[in-house]
Amino acid sequence: METKVCSKCKRELLATTEFFNKDKLRHDGLFPYCKECRGHKFKAIVVASEGNKICPKCNRELPASIEYFHRDKNSPTGCCTYCRECRGYEFLKITPDGYKYCISCEQLLSITEEHFYKRGDSPNGFGGICKDCHHKNYLKDYHNKWDEYQLRNNEYTKIHKERISKYQIEYRNLNHVKLSKWAKTYNIKYRIENRETLSNNSKMYYQEHKEKILKRNSEHYQIPHIKEHHREIVRAWHKGNPDKVQLYKLKRRTLLKNLPSTLTPIDWNKCKEYFNFECAYCGKKEKLTLDHYIPVSKNGGLSINNSIPACRSCNSSKGAKLAGEWFHKQSFYSKTREQVIIDYLNRNYYGTQMSFNIENSINATT
Repeated sequence: METKVCSKCKRELLATTEFFNKDKLRHDGLFPYCKECRGHKFKAIVVASEGNKICPKCNRELPASIEYFHRDKNSPTGCCTYCRECRGYEFLKITPDGYKYCISCEQLLSITEEHFYKRGDSPNGFGGICKDCHHKNYLKDYHNKWDEYQLRNNEYTKIHKERISKYQIEYRNLNHVKLSKWAKTYNIKYRIENRETLSNNSKMYYQEHKEKILKRNSEHYQIPHIKEHHREIVRAWHKGNPDKVQLYKLKRRTLLKNLPSTLTPIDWNKCKEYFNFECAYCGKKEKLTLDHYIPVSKNGGLSINNSIPACRSCNSSKGAKLAGEWFHKQSFYSKTREQVIIDYLNRNYYGTQMSFNIENSINATT
């Protein structure tokens, strides 16, 4: 080993950084005075084993990885001088097989194409930054250089207009199913998230262009094949939704007489379920119709406390008569059934008290 004499204390010491500070201007690269003469202590140089690094602050030998050191591109080892704990951070957990930490956000992610982009020069074949961080950095750069990107894109589209349109047509033809599925899912999601905004916009547009819309629709549905197709759709819907059709007709009838019409399809299903899907009067399990306990002709509205499921024969036989008068005269009259009906009309529904006195209602209408 080469030696060097300190010009101050005249001691012969090893010509290493253990005893002398570095000085690039000297021929040997070392300061002429030893460390002790300059007010420092001699420090034994400890060489870290391969793949490890010694933190000069805590003197611990740790693996030269992102778990213990922050990244530093300018360092020969690719890590910062001091360990994470000496810099006020916690050590990251040791990465299991098949996982790695993102350099930017330091999240532990699986080494797959789902989280990282491929990179040929990397040891594991994937880049060091995850896809989310790539996307954030791209957006940041994109917003900062928005005007520049716009000009460049406009110029490119003008020069290669035919080429772009040709490519778009080919892509749509090849990926028609994929694009249609994506558009459908996106439209459904957008409509759910912006339901109120879309309904308000459509209402405003209809009010502003009412005459134009009505005229356009009337002309459109006068075309023979469209007219026939629309009729088929309406017939099919009527066939598949008989309860809703019946409710719409009854609702229109009550509204024309300025009577309350608050019954919904859900309420009607609850009503039928309460009576076990039987006629409330005779108990038959036939096709049920909605009967107004107090008839519409006697100011009975379409509401939950005035609607009873009845078979067609009972409903047509009762007609515009009051239920109390008509039911007592029937051969299938049952006091138990009458009590069930009265209990249903007087019960609490959806937490709202609906007191309903049958006799008072009958007297009020007569």
